Amino acid sequence: MDIFEDETGVHIHVEVPGMTRDELSVRLNQDQLTIEGFKHRGNDLACLRYICVEREFGVFRRIVKISVSVDASGGKAALKDGILEVILPKVIERRRSIIDIPIDS
Repeated sequence: MDIFEDETGVHIHVEVPGMTRDELSVRLNQDQLTIEGFKHRGNDLACLRYICVEREFGVFRRIVKISVSVDASGGKAALKDGILEVILPKVIERRRSIIDIPIDS
């Protein structure tokens, strides 16, 4: 998982090779982003003896604390080429301008 922020928002990239969007869930609850899913084992179950197994299967869940204010209603997620990309736009706060206030005598 890679997480970075720029001027416009927070970006999260998660590798989920072979998964479909129906197998994934992305949820934002206040300042916690939860990404979870179920990764199915392939059709290689007929193999009698594995020599090496490095791929993980089953349920997974990642919870990430988002440390900046984001607009939850503007969040977007896309799945392309085995990468889940979540974009959470930052809340644009009004910048305070400096105003001189005259002092009455």
